Amino acid sequence: MFAISAGVIVTALVVLPSPVKHAITPEPQLEDLTNLSENITRLTTNPGPDKNPVWSADGKKIFFVSMPDIGLGRYGPECYICVMDADGSNLTRLANGTNPVMRSDKIFFKNKAYAPIDVWVMNTDGSDKKKLVSLNVTPLDSNPTISPDGEKICYFTPHSTGYYWLKWKNETWTRFDHEPRVNRRNIDILARETHANIFVMDANGGDKTKIASDIDLTCSGYSDLIWSPNGKKILFQTSTPSGNNPTTNFDIMIMDADGGNQKRLTDYPEYDTSPKWSSDGKNIAYMSGNLSNFDIWTMNPDGGDKKQLTTGALVTDFDWSLDGSKIAYNSWLTNDPKAKEIRIMDADGSNKELLLSVPCNPSRVGMGLAWSPDGSKIAFDYYMIDVVNSAIYVIDVPAMAADERGEIKRPTETSPRTSEVYQTPDNLTEESLAIKIPDQLTEEEKLIVQIALKNRTVQEMLRGKEIKISSVNMVSGGETDEYGKESSYDLPGVQIYIGNKDWTSIIEIIPLVDLKERKVVRILKNTFIKPTLPVALTENEKSDALKIALDDPQVKEKIVGRDYEIITVMDFENWVTGKRVGPTQVLIYMNETGIAYSVTVNLTENKVIKVGEQIWLEEQKRK
Repeated sequence: MFAISAGVIVTALVVLPSPVKHAITPEPQLEDLTNLSENITRLTTNPGPDKNPVWSADGKKIFFVSMPDIGLGRYGPECYICVMDADGSNLTRLANGTNPVMRSDKIFFKNKAYAPIDVWVMNTDGSDKKKLVSLNVTPLDSNPTISPDGEKICYFTPHSTGYYWLKWKNETWTRFDHEPRVNRRNIDILARETHANIFVMDANGGDKTKIASDIDLTCSGYSDLIWSPNGKKILFQTSTPSGNNPTTNFDIMIMDADGGNQKRLTDYPEYDTSPKWSSDGKNIAYMSGNLSNFDIWTMNPDGGDKKQLTTGALVTDFDWSLDGSKIAYNSWLTNDPKAKEIRIMDADGSNKELLLSVPCNPSRVGMGLAWSPDGSKIAFDYYMIDVVNSAIYVIDVPAMAADERGEIKRPTETSPRTSEVYQTPDNLTEESLAIKIPDQLTEEEKLIVQIALKNRTVQEMLRGKEIKISSVNMVSGGETDEYGKESSYDLPGVQIYIGNKDWTSIIEIIPLVDLKERKVVRILKNTFIKPTLPVALTENEKSDALKIALDDPQVKEKIVGRDYEIITVMDFENWVTGKRVGPTQVLIYMNETGIAYSVTVNLTENKVIKVGEQIWLEEQKRK
């Protein structure tokens, strides 16, 4: 969902096909990183996201997770575990599942991302698949982790105490025995009081043992349980109590594999997270900082000899080399929140070396790192700046980017020729692209259109299609990705329509342009089907839509007796055909909670067909 101009909300009517069931097929490469250096190799070209690379023990193969593309920039819920040679050849889909883990000559994995989770094992070629155990937990609870010898499984089982904690703007906390209804603008945190037990069981499902009780996870969330290389110790993350109140201070704990000798290793006043053992088990690297900055530290397994290795690095991921002599890490650039870099350094933090610096989709962290066993290469996944798909790459070590920033080279811009409605050629290129830019646009708006039309992804969408540019508008919106990271935007967008022969079925794309960087940073899409009604929504129709919305039982339950206001009643218009192509929408804002309800009304059938819900910032309401 996104907003155009003065608070108008636009949603897409999209018919989604079933998830892909056949072998992965490559699509033409759009922008990638291979032009930065001969030391970079792109290994996958799946239309959907490819991520989480894992090397085989001999370094000859790479396992990864692939998600099928189902059209219009979306991907299905199924995940597949795939394998390929280290050069990207011989790609094979092995199984439905996620989170592959190498243990000796076996692959352990989860079959799905929702409860109950089944833990499976298979050979590295996908043969001899066996279900080991079924756990009534989800990834939001815990990712079950496998011991180094593959014999044990460790996992969290969370439970709510029934209480809620609310942190006010004045830093005080209040505990409730029910979920409080409060004005969210007056609070910082609302958290369900959550504790968890930790269990270890045999990989075949037997000998289940509780090794830790009532771990406080109220504000820390669920972390992985990290086995030491010799299988004798386990690391985990927990909240640090602050008197009788919960806290956002996350610390790293260690205990024996049987739950004995629990000890807190860190005491930084904010976040200590993501611990990883060196291969010899003598050192632990971890991330420490706050929501705007994370640095890499190391310590001994007893918590001693803490060393800060980076300063102001905004680190998002790191990985030890197999011999423990170096650490690779990626981080956001401090002067550019839409660019990331990969660096390597010695294990003591010295000799930092830049490998790669590239644009990166800010709503998708990406660039997870995996060092090859011989230390000669690093595999990573990369989300391109203007699409949600990711690909697996490898980069040689050591290797430097072609220039300090590593910017992707883009061709020089040329002013497009003009036409009213344009049938683009099948061999569309930047030079042959001919589009009519509306005469009423300002010079700045014309520049925005030119930048949008130079984007290769946009060109792929337009190739061989009948298209027309409608207008340039400021577009604002936001989203939360699969990792819970929120992002927002407020950028100029070009509305481009792609129609069939009689323009009864229309796809609208809106490339969003960063004028400072002169590039497209996001592409929004809508599908309009069979417009039938006149364009003008009369005052009577608005009144009818509002009455239908307010009389709906589901809406009444949400708003009756509460402080709310009607933001707008609007119709969806197709500016190409001059016909309405969708139902009417009523936006209702709840003043106490900051929740906005979008009530979609079918005026033909006089009924509500959908009630959407989202949290609005005060700025969104004002718009």
